[in-house]
Amino acid sequence: MSSLLKRLRNMPMGARLFLFSTGLLGLFLLLAIIFVSVASYRFATQRVDDDLQVGERVFHQVLLQKQSQLRQSAQVLAADFGFRAALASGDAETISSALVNQSSRINASLAVAIDLQGTVIASSTPHVRPGASYPAADHLRANSIDGGGAVAFVGNRPLELIMVPVKAPLPIGWVMLGFELDDAALREVAALVEMDVSLLADTPSGWALYASSLEHGNPQGLIELLSEATDRRRIDLDGQSSQWRAFSLPTVGDAAVMVVLTRSFAEAFAPYRQLLLLLVLL
Repeated sequence: MSSLLKRLRNMPMGARLFLFSTGLLGLFLLLAIIFVSVASYRFATQRVDDDLQVGERVFHQVLLQKQSQLRQSAQVLAADFGFRAALASGDAETISSALVNQSSRINASLAVAIDLQGTVIASSTPHVRPGASYPAADHLRANSIDGGGAVAFVGNRPLELIMVPVKAPLPIGWVMLGFELDDAALREVAALVEMDVSLLADTPSGWALYASSLEHGNPQGLIELLSEATDRRRIDLDGQSSQWRAFSLPTVGDAAVMVVLTRSFAEAFAPYRQLLLLLVLL
């Protein structure tokens, strides 16, 4: 240390001034890099959180639009004179044909006609058989007053369902339509919100992943995330750290259905990483 000080004292004044100014500049840049790194990290984290909140609102809006399309289609079918006549007379063959045609026309996954007692008259899927009492009917009838739908499991697959009354002019039955919340449906939403969307349900054996827009996914990571009820902000998905946000959907019965939105933190931090690189090069 003493030899270093002696060497500095023996240096010309210009060299000492150069070292002093260069040292100050280096210290300033180092502090700037640290400050910008911390600020960028926090800003990127907050930005992703804000994006996830917007993503949740967009998801609900898309779901409402899908419900509206189903409801309009169901109302058109319920207002059809031939369909009402078939429902009033109990013509299951005509009703079934109308349900299949309507569901294929709007690409619905399910179309069911139900009487006032909640018994299935006809169905477009073998998972809901005619003559059986459908437990979801009471819940969906109550929701239909408010114009809402709900998620129910049909054939062990999650479907968003809506019901509308068939009147002639008094109610004579109900029409129920639904679409499956599968990988394809979630990829459509993911393209709009620019983040990945996954759907999980709380089954008797624990949380299970039913659909996701993730290319490879990490079902165990998502399951542990919900099982732990943790407040940690990050999860490793597809080999990268992602922030997440979870919210529930209205369901039929006691089963809990959660939607998990995930956004890559590396992608959000990329612009700030370029700024840090520029400072380091400077």
